[in-house]
Amino acid sequence: MVGFYICGESFSKDLVDDDISDTIGLSRPDLDIFYLVDYDGQDNTEFFKGKNYSRDQIGIDSIMPYDSTELNMGTELVLSGFVKIIISQLATYHCLVIWGHGKGAEGICFDRSSKLDGNAIERSAKNRCLDLIIFDACEMMSIEFLVSISESSRYVMGSEKDIPDRGLDYFRGFTKYTHSKDKTMLSLAHAIMDETRNFYSREPSRFSLQLSVVSMSDLDKLSAELLSGRSIRCSTLPPTFESEKRTDLGLLLALNGHGSILPFFNNTVKYQVLLRSSSRLDVQDLTGLSILSPALADAWAKDPFLSRLITPENQTRA
Repeated sequence: MVGFYICGESFSKDLVDDDISDTIGLSRPDLDIFYLVDYDGQDNTEFFKGKNYSRDQIGIDSIMPYDSTELNMGTELVLSGFVKIIISQLATYHCLVIWGHGKGAEGICFDRSSKLDGNAIERSAKNRCLDLIIFDACEMMSIEFLVSISESSRYVMGSEKDIPDRGLDYFRGFTKYTHSKDKTMLSLAHAIMDETRNFYSREPSRFSLQLSVVSMSDLDKLSAELLSGRSIRCSTLPPTFESEKRTDLGLLLALNGHGSILPFFNNTVKYQVLLRSSSRLDVQDLTGLSILSPALADAWAKDPFLSRLITPENQTRA
C-alpha cells in the first residue's frame, strides 16, 4: 500500500504528472497506490486511486468533512486525513511518499503560508503506524528533523542534499520491487535508490545525487548516544553544502574524534547511494545524514534537539 501526498505548489504540472504517470499503471492486486495531489494554483486538488492506467477519482470529502476542490497540503489536518485513509487499507506494509519543496528541519510542503514541520508529521503518522516514509524533497535527511518524527515510521528515505531536477525513478524502482522476491519496505527503498542512481548515470544532472534510508529505531539509539552527556566537540568543521547551512554529520563526528559514536551512526544509515553531478561535484565523503552547521551557533540554540548538544566553540574549517 503506497500513498503519494503531492504538494505541487510552485511546481510545473508536467513535473507532477510525470511522477503520477510513472506509477499509476503499476497498481495491481498486491500493490494499491493512492494519490492526493494539489497542483499549483487554486481549485485543482485531486484524490484518486490508480486503476488500469487511469485515475479512479475519490471524493475529497473522505479526507475533509466538506466538499472542496482545493486543500492546503501544508496543514496537519489534511495530512492526518490522508494518512488515516492509507492506514485503513488492509495491507502487509504501508508506505507514504511526501512530495514537495523541503527545507530540512524548517519543514516540507510549503502551501501558501502553511508548511508541515516535524511535529505535524509526527502527530499525523504517530506510533510507527507506517513502515516507510519517502521524502521526495530536498534536505530532509537532517538529524534535527528526523529526531522530531522518530515515532512516525519504521524507515525513512530521502536526501541530505538537493534532489536532482527530475526527481526519483519511481517507475523502474517500483517495477524492480514488484519483480523481487524480497517484499520488505527496506527492499523498496533500495530499489528506488538504485534505479534513481542508474537513471542519473545515464542522464547526468547538474546536481549531485545522495539518497539514504535510515532505521528510526536505530536513530533513537544514535540520538541518545549523542545526548548522553559527553561533550560533542565541533572544533573542526567539514565543508558546508546547501546554501552554506548544512554539513555531513558522519564526517563531522569522524573529524572531531567521536569514533565511539560512529557505530551507532553506521547502524542507523542502512543504505546509501551517491553520484557526482555533471559538473563533477564530489559527494564521496557524504555519509547519509546531515546536521545544521555548528558554525551557526544561534540557529543551534533555537533547535529543540541541537540546543541539547554542546554549543560549538573555536571552530576551524577542515
